[in-house]
Amino acid sequence: MGRRSDFITIRPLNSAKKGGMNLDILLVKSRASGTLYIEKRIAKKHCDASLHLRELLPMRQCQTHWNIIKYRAEDFTDYRRIGYGSIFMQYCELGDISGLIKQYTAHKSFLPDEGFLWKVLSDMATALCHLYTGRNNDYIRRCAQSQQVVSTMYGWNRIIHRDIKPGNLFLTEKAVSRLPGRYWPTVVLGDFGLSTSLDDIARGRAGGKENSGGTPGFEVPEAPHFCCRSDIYQLGLIIHCLARMRQEPDMGKPFDGNHPLPRCYRDAGLRDLLENCLRSDPDNRPLPSELPMLVWKMRDAWRKANSHLRGGADLAKWAFG
Repeated sequence: MGRRSDFITIRPLNSAKKGGMNLDILLVKSRASGTLYIEKRIAKKHCDASLHLRELLPMRQCQTHWNIIKYRAEDFTDYRRIGYGSIFMQYCELGDISGLIKQYTAHKSFLPDEGFLWKVLSDMATALCHLYTGRNNDYIRRCAQSQQVVSTMYGWNRIIHRDIKPGNLFLTEKAVSRLPGRYWPTVVLGDFGLSTSLDDIARGRAGGKENSGGTPGFEVPEAPHFCCRSDIYQLGLIIHCLARMRQEPDMGKPFDGNHPLPRCYRDAGLRDLLENCLRSDPDNRPLPSELPMLVWKMRDAWRKANSHLRGGADLAKWAFG
């Protein structure tokens, strides 16, 4: 479980999101190992209402997945006295997609090809598939390569994130993709404060289909209702924002006949997949269990058609600030 006294505070992360349940977010260090972690402080009123469990339990449940933020410890023993409880989690040293977009915008630059867009899609497809099915990275990869829908583990408590946006997709060198002349970080899904699960619904911690909050600009067409395919829609918005280097979508919902990708990204597979993820009717979007095989098939076709690109261009050296 851990204790607050096991960590030393380094500094507040002023650029981190507050609001919602986030009273404070700090960079801390383990006294035992020296490893850096994030401490997220959750206000007493939210602890009293057990809302902190909506953030805590998904991280505990998903510890085996590379692309989901790692739980380290928690301390809620004295939250009534000091006014907050604490969750300690993985520190992603390269920031988040929002910061990457900020850097590219400051340099008036864009991604040179579809390679990193496919990387983000691939990492998040496996993350959302894990939330939906409980399967690990290797199992999901095998299903994707053999073009199979991923089956759900018996008894798995299905999770819906409900707040996928650039600031909640973090970047780290751990499990990094390295090829000669190319460097891409691993993309990690975090901030489960608005998530819900089958267990949350059964225990009354969240409504079955109601969206309890969210981020303006990233609302789904079916709001205030929500389902597993709503996460797919928000992932599509991430790719749209990253391709256009914008912090939030700039074309409205739906996209009024305009394609969410700029014309410079001409890969038909990517354009078709993004259109499918952004369908107004959630029933017409892929399921999280289907998305890895779709991403694998279309990404592989792009690689073969663009073999001269060696899988995609490197990110700029200044991309992480």
